[in-house]
Amino acid sequence: MTTAAGGCLRTAWLPSFRRLTLGGGLLLAGACGGGGGGSSMPVVPIGGQGLTQQFDVTPMYLKLGRLAAGPPVPFVAALSWLGGPGDTVIGVFALSMEDRALLFTKDLQGFVAHYRVTISLTGGPSGPVEFHRDETVRVTTGTEARRDEESIFFQQILYLLPGDYHIDVIVQDRSAGTQSQTSGDYTAPSFPPGSTSAPIFAYEVKTRTRREDPPTMVANPRGLIAHGADTLLAYVEGYGLEADSKIPFDLRDSQDSVMLSDSLHFQGGRDVEGRVLRLAPSGAPLGELRFSIGFGAARRTTALFASVSRHFVVTDWDQLVSLLRYFADKPTLDSLRRATPDQRRRLWIDFWRATDPDTLTPQNEALDEYFTRLSVADQRYKNEGVPGWQTDRGEVYIKLGDPDEVTEGPVSDARVIRWTYLAWKLTIFFQDRSGIGRYELTPTSRGEFERLLKQLKAKPAKPSH
Repeated sequence: MTTAAGGCLRTAWLPSFRRLTLGGGLLLAGACGGGGGGSSMPVVPIGGQGLTQQFDVTPMYLKLGRLAAGPPVPFVAALSWLGGPGDTVIGVFALSMEDRALLFTKDLQGFVAHYRVTISLTGGPSGPVEFHRDETVRVTTGTEARRDEESIFFQQILYLLPGDYHIDVIVQDRSAGTQSQTSGDYTAPSFPPGSTSAPIFAYEVKTRTRREDPPTMVANPRGLIAHGADTLLAYVEGYGLEADSKIPFDLRDSQDSVMLSDSLHFQGGRDVEGRVLRLAPSGAPLGELRFSIGFGAARRTTALFASVSRHFVVTDWDQLVSLLRYFADKPTLDSLRRATPDQRRRLWIDFWRATDPDTLTPQNEALDEYFTRLSVADQRYKNEGVPGWQTDRGEVYIKLGDPDEVTEGPVSDARVIRWTYLAWKLTIFFQDRSGIGRYELTPTSRGEFERLLKQLKAKPAKPSH
């Protein structure tokens, strides 16, 4: 038996990932129900944590067992499993992209992009399965079309027989004529009475009571905990459990140290019984984590990742402090750098709160903007022999944003780039003194730039662009 059905969430553009709510905020076209009941589970870190920056997050997601691909159409996907009717297994295929992964073109209603997702499954008792779906994404402004947040969601429900499958996924940007693809091997497990599903991360989920019921959820394919963000939901189903069953679960770090150990209580005596746990990101250690539930051979595990930002994969404390060089002053950085492993969580929370411009929102908008600019600078100025964010142009962009005017041309025997910020009446020059494409601020421009930074620190101001 092999069938495919569109998921409860077809495709949606969300105004902002930052404004996701875990109650009813993701209800789209009557597709998905509200969140099911669950237990609150703050995650408490122990031991040290270390931070390795990766600007390309694709290898990290592949390591976690996700389906991920880089440019030209970067995406992250996950394939999760639930018990289906009869002898079938339900596969929940979820994929997400950033708006800027697609080419948007302007029309009478705003901006529009078109993409196609092709999924091919081979092996396993269900035989070859291949299908595709064409989707359209609409936004109202050019700014929304350039968002670097997880904002495009695609979901597909599969009904398969238990077995081993190879999956190929292709995402095509139909407007740009480009595509990215990836593949992976998965085992669709059986779910006999007394078993549970592996934890499935979700933005919203409604618990099921029967195997015949289709899943009602907005799955979270990335499973990334960002400090200061909303809680991460993990959905677990139990099948035909005995009355008053307690199933153990634990959370472990990359060194297999147990950080949290508890059990989920099931009433039992039901075909399907769902439970939702909430992981609090502010207490999670940085790096790769493993969330497991069940006993012995029936134990099922899902990997996740904790970072300080959705834009950066940072898992080394010293590297994190280095990355903040343009954001925090030297005394603050020195304090963070000297922190012992058991002091780091408290200091980071204090730092987060002190730099958060809007405490009424779950995220730190200033850090989000900073890490976004860091990522852009590293890609934009990467051909100067050092990481792009460490170049002079990278530094100025990170601290001031895009200039209003850019001109480039030869001056005497050197090439010079001029940046102008109209709101601050600032014009600075970058000169390629070496002739190898490394542009450095001229001494005079460095002085003017530093004077502006001191003025902004004394009396914060922001240009209108």
